[in-house]
Amino acid sequence: MILLIDIGNTDTVVGLCQRERIFHVIRFPTYTVRSAGALPRAIFKSLSGFKKALPRIEGCVLCSVVPSLDPFYLSFFRQFKIRTICVNHRIRLNIKITYDPPAAVGADRIANAVAARTLTLHPAIVVDLGTATTFDVIDRQGRYLGGLITPGMKIAMEELARRTAKLFEIKLSRPKKFVGTHTAGSLMAGLYYGTIGEIEFIVKRIKALMGEKTIVFGTGGLINLIRPDCPVIERVLPELTLLGLLKIYQFNQKKN
Repeated sequence: MILLIDIGNTDTVVGLCQRERIFHVIRFPTYTVRSAGALPRAIFKSLSGFKKALPRIEGCVLCSVVPSLDPFYLSFFRQFKIRTICVNHRIRLNIKITYDPPAAVGADRIANAVAARTLTLHPAIVVDLGTATTFDVIDRQGRYLGGLITPGMKIAMEELARRTAKLFEIKLSRPKKFVGTHTAGSLMAGLYYGTIGEIEFIVKRIKALMGEKTIVFGTGGLINLIRPDCPVIERVLPELTLLGLLKIYQFNQKKN
């Protein structure tokens, strides 16, 4: 049994994998974990059966964009003698990173690119809607070329509320109307359709560079929200990052 952990700026996603099947996927706020002791409590509380599964876990893959929390996770798994692979550009991958410098690529973006390359040999774009909205580009030769990073919907909303006197935070949802007829509706329509318009424009420009056979994957905590109105995203896979982590674990089982 393999433990897959994706530590994001807002949420942490944890999944268990057995015989190529990812199951028991849970999500909790990243900063629930502020110490090594808090980690098992966060997982035990959310993941039914994890306590019983712990002795059967043979390895862990850790993908983190919050370096300050990494020592807590690594300390916890050392305690149980669970081999842990930390995702970075130096480990075995099925992609070649041409980003400058390679060390600057986020671990989550590496995992997404690995998953995309596993699923298709065509050029690929991965759109990940999280704290930031990221676009990652992999060419036909399996080279990770880079991408784009824009503010996510939640960040945009929070900044509008913080920097204006009359705007406020709202719960993100699919707007009932394209043209908002009140302030909350106008905010939601702007955030929602503005994000979709951004995705459509960027995907169109990347496809003009990479070719029309480029496959567009969508993932991240907000992907299911915009999914109904964003047909340019051809394959929606909320667990794409976890799939990439599983493949990275498998690639790194061979001895050096």
